[in-house]
Amino acid sequence: MKPRARTRIKGTALLAAALLVASGVGLAASAAQADPTTCGTTDVAAGKVATASSVNGSNVAANAVDGNSGTRWESAQGHDPEWIQVDLGSSQGICSVTLNWEAAGAKDFTISTSQNSQDFTQVYSGTNATAGVHTVTFDQPVSGRFLRVTGTSRLLPYGYSLFDLNVYTTGPDGNDQALQPKACAGGTTGGKVPTNPGFGSNVTIIDPSWPVSKINQALAAAGGEGEFSTNRHAVLFLPGTYGCADGTDGSNATFQQYIDGDTGSYADLVNGAVGYYEQVAGLGASPDDVTLNGAIHSDGQASHQAMPWAGGESALTNFWRSLSNVKINPIQKATDADIASANYNASDFPGAVGGNFPEGNAPAGQLTWAVSQAAPLRRVDVAGNLSLFPAYGGYSSGGYLANSKVSGQVISGSQQQWYTRDSSIGSWNGSVWNMTFSGVQGAPAQSFPTPPYTTLPTTPDTRDAPFLYVTGNQYKVFVPKAGTNTSGVNWSTDASAGRSLPISSFFIARPSDSVQKINQALASGKNLLLTPGEYRYAQAIQVTRPDTVVLGLGLPTLVPTNGKAALQTSDVNGVVISGITVDAGAKLSPSLIEIGDSHGNGHSPASASDPTTLIDVFVRVGGAEPGKTDTAIVVNSDHVILDDIWSWRADHGAGVGWTQNTANTGLEVNGDDVTALGLFVEHYQKNQVVWNGEGGTTVFYQSELPYDVPNQAAWTDRSGGASRNGYASYRVADSVRTHTAYGLGVYSYFNQGLDIVEDSAIQAPTRSGVQFVDMVTRFLNGNGSITHVIDGAGAGVRLAAAGEDANAVETAYLAAYPGADKTPPVVTATLARNGFVTLTATDDFAAPVTVLYRIDDGPLGPQSGWQPYTHPVRISGADVLDYLALDQAGNASAPGSISAK
Repeated sequence: MKPRARTRIKGTALLAAALLVASGVGLAASAAQADPTTCGTTDVAAGKVATASSVNGSNVAANAVDGNSGTRWESAQGHDPEWIQVDLGSSQGICSVTLNWEAAGAKDFTISTSQNSQDFTQVYSGTNATAGVHTVTFDQPVSGRFLRVTGTSRLLPYGYSLFDLNVYTTGPDGNDQALQPKACAGGTTGGKVPTNPGFGSNVTIIDPSWPVSKINQALAAAGGEGEFSTNRHAVLFLPGTYGCADGTDGSNATFQQYIDGDTGSYADLVNGAVGYYEQVAGLGASPDDVTLNGAIHSDGQASHQAMPWAGGESALTNFWRSLSNVKINPIQKATDADIASANYNASDFPGAVGGNFPEGNAPAGQLTWAVSQAAPLRRVDVAGNLSLFPAYGGYSSGGYLANSKVSGQVISGSQQQWYTRDSSIGSWNGSVWNMTFSGVQGAPAQSFPTPPYTTLPTTPDTRDAPFLYVTGNQYKVFVPKAGTNTSGVNWSTDASAGRSLPISSFFIARPSDSVQKINQALASGKNLLLTPGEYRYAQAIQVTRPDTVVLGLGLPTLVPTNGKAALQTSDVNGVVISGITVDAGAKLSPSLIEIGDSHGNGHSPASASDPTTLIDVFVRVGGAEPGKTDTAIVVNSDHVILDDIWSWRADHGAGVGWTQNTANTGLEVNGDDVTALGLFVEHYQKNQVVWNGEGGTTVFYQSELPYDVPNQAAWTDRSGGASRNGYASYRVADSVRTHTAYGLGVYSYFNQGLDIVEDSAIQAPTRSGVQFVDMVTRFLNGNGSITHVIDGAGAGVRLAAAGEDANAVETAYLAAYPGADKTPPVVTATLARNGFVTLTATDDFAAPVTVLYRIDDGPLGPQSGWQPYTHPVRISGADVLDYLALDQAGNASAPGSISAK
């Protein structure tokens, strides 16, 4: 039964078709009641998409249309006006609207309708209302698909609070309009929507016919997962233009206007905050094929500090999300959930919005992507500025940007470290400890450490991520070719840039599929597309054929359940693995990802022109669930590219502790000519990275040492017969002759209250072919210290004492190691009783030294008679043995001599 009004209201009809409900104590009645045989008794708003200008806490707009009078929508507190809106799904003849206000309801309010969610017509105004149920009926049905109730004056100082919004109609009236957004940036791409090939219910595909309210509802639903949720989501936009700012870029509108629900400059913006386990991507061949007016953003988490600018963790745990293949005209506003979670008192901070300071605030023309690890931006065109840190200065710790264009300025703010690859930016502003650029047009000049910019003109070896796109009304996957010495953006999908694979060449897997079924498909020649979800298998996924593509949608997660690896490849060329996460299982796995089955050194058939590549691959040991491994990722094949890798032994979450989520090493490289671009490895119990292969290159490395070391004895490196305090984070094997690394940061936070020491953050042989450029160590917090940056070089870091310069004591920079060899070797000679002379040479570089000698038993020229020393030489009588040594840099020791007498 349709509820009747129980309290009185006063109002004025604004249209001839609208009738004011009569006021008076008791039931309200319309002066001309609509024909009950025409006005339906079914609430057509029930379960429909509802949105609002703001929400408070969990009291979201959907609560007003859920059919439950025990739930409610509540707006932000202390602010007028506020609105709630419902999409009825099609144009209806609206004959009656019932509102059930809580005590904190509307004193004055209006009702408006629209066919397109953009152009609203006011059909009713009520004044001097009281709490309770109110029914508004109309002489003649008013037409509309969208119905909006706007509160203009509150009964109480709090927000607006509405239990129920019920709408009754005469049925569809045929007045539907196309719901394509206004073309603010070049028009909307029309055409037939391609058939979904079976991506599953966790992949949302948006086409240009969707109203902005529905788009934002979908984004809000996908972005609401917790840090260790098991749900996964992908939100994909078909080519087109989405959202509108009524022909402006929002620069002439105030922040307050869009919070007010102003229908001018801030009308109909695409607005979504990307959350955990959410991938948002365009489905165009170029990022510019999908234009979003508004913002798809990642914001700092609401701080509980005394004031919004006091820092706090904020974005330190903004992991496992991505944004790619879109163009954004940034006009960013806070989401409802963001506004509800902010908790600063407006009386303390004048100008707070609705009593809050939401993190989603951003100046006009600026997009926020405040993240830490495992949150890449790829193939993004930002038509404005890009901020990489939370709105109020909260902390953020590392991120990745590749193959993207930012027309304005990138503002790094509190970002502690960041890697940008093969992109174009207007300018860069900011630095903390380690900002690394390779192949970036517009990057700041090399200046490490003041400020700490490491800038390479090109990227040595690359392959960009494969991506799903639509062409000719068909889904395909484009797989870019590998490149060398690359720079700037490359958004081409021509044959010269890569290969385009039909979706029919992929086995589209769901978590319900068995690993046997997946491996059979791979063995038969199929590529693999993993849809969102968790894949728990007792055996590894096996990739045995060259040029196989394994592509994840929505950050799918592999979990080994029986002590095996999650994924293994054979020694074959061109395998591309992109967009997956691997969780260690409770039963210890020797490794989680294995690339190749031979130990490099020229034995694998890998090709430099078609390298196996891992892109956006993230590994976790603990955190999501208890897990154990010895070495998380093992690379045995030669010519492998690792692009944006985060290998993480969890420091928080489930199953975390020194004896619980046990894991020795995050990455072991045995293959030759392996390149790592954006390498993040953290908290493992021994070396974070062990590099045994020749010819390795790393561009940007970020590593935190384990937090939870229980005592020094448990963290002492005794390998090779030595005894070193702690394990070096980045370890290049003593046998390696060539290796290069740029932009490395190693950080300590020993949190067990003990004075834990690490001798060197980086350990490598001292050879001219092994070079490190731009290194930093940092004492973050806690206790203990790092004694040297690398192999006895570079200052130590520790907690600054009172009166000390914290920046000088807690941060250490080293621009190059070992640098050019300018020191000659040293030779010693030992004469035995039997007349044999033994020559021993030492050098500061671990490289072969040539020792020369001559026996002077008569007049000789200064350079005559020299020969290589290979074994002890016997002298007697008047013999004098002259000797010297030459290192590979041409440095000569001072000549020495020893006589037989």
